[in-house]
Amino acid sequence: MKHWFFCTVLILTGIMNWNSVAWSQETKPITLIQGLDGGDYEPYAPRVIERVQEALRSQGLYSGEVNGLLDEATMEALGEAIGPGAGGL
Repeated sequence: MKHWFFCTVLILTGIMNWNSVAWSQETKPITLIQGLDGGDYEPYAPRVIERVQEALRSQGLYSGEVNGLLDEATMEALGEAIGPGAGGL
C-alpha cells in the first residue's frame, strides 16, 4: 500500500506542477539534483517535497526536518517506503 501511495503522490504532484507552469520564450537554467542511483533529475517544488516529508514522517520513515529539500535523508526514506521492487531510486 505504501508503495502505491508514494508513487501516486510523486507522479500526481509532478503532473500538476508540469501543467501549471507558465511557459515563456526564454530558457532558464535548471539546477539538477543527483538521485541515489547517480542520475541527474529536475528538482520538485519545495512544497511538494514538504508534503512527501510529512507523509513519510507520519509513516515513521522520516525523522528529519520538514524543509522542502530533497536531501539524502528524504531520498533514503522514499527508498524505504517504495521498497526494492520499484526498480530503485
